[in-house]
Amino acid sequence: MPTRITIENQFEPMLNISYPAITICSPNQITLTAMKHLNRTLVDGNRTLDLIAILPQLLGFYTITEVNIDSLKNLEDLLLVNRYYATEILSLVPQSCDDFLKLCYLDKIRYPKCKGLFNPILTNGGMCCIFNSMYAYRNHRRNEKIRNFVGYSGRITGILSGLTVVTDYNPDDAVDGTIIHAGALKLIEIALILSNSRNCYFPDEKWLSHFQHYRRSDCEVLCAAKDIERSCNCWPPYLPYARNICNITSIACIVSSKENSLVPDSCNCQRDCEAFHYRIETSVGNLDGLKYLTINP
Repeated sequence: MPTRITIENQFEPMLNISYPAITICSPNQITLTAMKHLNRTLVDGNRTLDLIAILPQLLGFYTITEVNIDSLKNLEDLLLVNRYYATEILSLVPQSCDDFLKLCYLDKIRYPKCKGLFNPILTNGGMCCIFNSMYAYRNHRRNEKIRNFVGYSGRITGILSGLTVVTDYNPDDAVDGTIIHAGALKLIEIALILSNSRNCYFPDEKWLSHFQHYRRSDCEVLCAAKDIERSCNCWPPYLPYARNICNITSIACIVSSKENSLVPDSCNCQRDCEAFHYRIETSVGNLDGLKYLTINP
């Protein structure tokens, strides 16, 4: 009697696995250089406002901070009369990716200032730089999908062929009190979750507004954004394709919403049925030696 034997395994060639989307955020979210440039472009309205004292309150979009409603109203009036929107300011005052990213290596190829690898992205942790993502921050207005996006897969294997990034957040160019999450890492979850547990979703099993395909991390972001929308009647600016974006005077409400936010378990964000863990290594060094780096950083 003929017998058919099938061998099943969970291994996959490395070259068939796409890189994850990698987000790197500068802790320097309000630079002195950007603030001075902004001040020079303000030609109408009350130009006597102390921007050094008021601009740090913009961090209330991302984290819990002290706010003064009157000063935020004065800042919003000044920006509107000069035709600035809140989302535009959030992209103009942080350290840019060109300044933050000093050098990249990918597949043993050197990329000065990481040119062509990263795009700006507005996140719930501030303006960041993202690699290999279908989303990018466009036209100083909002995060949008990149048309015909194709994920990057490694061309060669080996420990030296991975993505290496050298950064410098330049704390000397930061407005006092605006350095956030310096040295922090938000690790990517790593696990291959068996589908027979079924306390999980595949990307096409659950539709998420603003994101479409399901990802647990996106679900948690959307849950927190819905909490803000219920409390403040506006959407946080980092949500893709959001309408009725929160303005600067909404920051006090956003901070209050964060202080009383839902615990993650109440969001009912099931795990991803398939997920990968990636090892992350960090080190600190003297950037004066950057020009001496060759193939092996």
